Amino acid sequence: VMERMKVSLRCRLDDSDSPPLSAQAMLRYCRDIAAGLQYLHGLKPAVAHRDLKADNVLLSSNFYYAKLSDFGTTRSLNNSGVVSTLNLLD
Repeated sequence: VMERMKVSLRCRLDDSDSPPLSAQAMLRYCRDIAAGLQYLHGLKPAVAHRDLKADNVLLSSNFYYAKLSDFGTTRSLNNSGVVSTLNLLD
């Protein structure tokens, strides 16, 4: 089961019809992004997202939490620091 998340952080930031994000919401998004990166970096082998930007952060329908997306440029790092391409379709 996959969760549908329709709005990127970039769209929310650029939406002039919505009120500005509160400091609390921005901090919550930063924590969610950091938790996602911590998870990726803690995998064996570690995974580097390589394209972190507001367009690649999706927000829940109620704008309460954020998740990382677009793993097209993701690479894994082995113990010697060599970067290799991940096969995400297997």
